[in-house]
Amino acid sequence: MNQQQISAVILAGGKSKRMGQDKASLPWGKHDILHSIIECMEKIAQDILVISNLSRILPPSVRVLTDIIPQCGPLSGIHAGLHYAKSATIFVISCDMPFVIPEAVQTIVNCAAANKERDAILPLYQGKIQPIFACYQKSSLPIMEQALYAGHYKVSSLCNLLNSFYLSEEMWPPTINLELLFKNLNSFTDYQQAYLYHKSR
Repeated sequence: MNQQQISAVILAGGKSKRMGQDKASLPWGKHDILHSIIECMEKIAQDILVISNLSRILPPSVRVLTDIIPQCGPLSGIHAGLHYAKSATIFVISCDMPFVIPEAVQTIVNCAAANKERDAILPLYQGKIQPIFACYQKSSLPIMEQALYAGHYKVSSLCNLLNSFYLSEEMWPPTINLELLFKNLNSFTDYQQAYLYHKSR
């Protein structure tokens, strides 16, 4: 799969209250969840950023950066990713989505390329916006900064302020399992179930 002119931004902030530990370092495949997602992103983008408040040992090609406006949740990470990205377009993914596949990322990236006038490409799944598996343009930075400084940290609410394109379920290739793709590991039980399923495939 060809790499494109996008920056891949992986949000790996740190300890999750519900998980009780760092999601990114949980075992997955040959390494851990974060390295598994990095391997996927390497097939799509040349510029890969991990936004994290923890020290991490990662491949030298991956830039590890911290929030510019800290302690504001995922929106801080998206903002930092846009600020530091080498490309005008970024693809954002949370580190608790281990079932990501290159074809799914490519679908959103292709949509972004076809809708360059839009600030964001946001998937819809089961009627809900998926803002942490999406593409954003640097044009959305001023709106994000305004929201952060105003204390509005909910990413899904911010998306209504952007010139967004919503990717409906019908627009995905039928070969992509959306239920699996959008599976978030919020608790350790979620992780255990996903890990066992992954091993059984």
